[in-house]
Amino acid sequence: MSRRLLSYALLLPLMLLILSYPTSTADFEMEFFIPERVEIGLSTEFVDLGLPQGAYPGYFEKQNAVRVDFRCNILADWEVRIYASDFYDGAKTIPISRLQWKTESSAYRGMSPAGGYEILARRRDYPPKKAGFRYSKSISYRLELRGDESGGTYSAPVTYTLFVP
Repeated sequence: MSRRLLSYALLLPLMLLILSYPTSTADFEMEFFIPERVEIGLSTEFVDLGLPQGAYPGYFEKQNAVRVDFRCNILADWEVRIYASDFYDGAKTIPISRLQWKTESSAYRGMSPAGGYEILARRRDYPPKKAGFRYSKSISYRLELRGDESGGTYSAPVTYTLFVP
């Protein structure tokens, strides 16, 4: 028993020394900033629908007329919207609602009347883990003629907007 007591007596000061040894720590807080990115771009500033195709009255069509690139890393219900005005040549007009558009993975659909908009893409259409990635859509246009159009060179502004509420 005396050996055991002696062992405890020798270990006790060592344990007290270890427990009473001063310790110190230091820490810091790391911080970084990821800027909000809301970007949209078009592959061209001008689209020429070319010459009429098909039998009279025919139609104009331009496949893959414009590529829309967009990115948004804000966790809001963003949308890429298409706005357009009627076609004009001086006082002569063709309603924009006659213009049809489609993406590479859809069928043609009509354009909203002037003042309205169409939705090209929505945040909910893309996986949440890919927020902030750059996406692209190619747009084709088709304008069917009805035979009541007057001759001339018509033009209409088409605007793509990345809308973030």
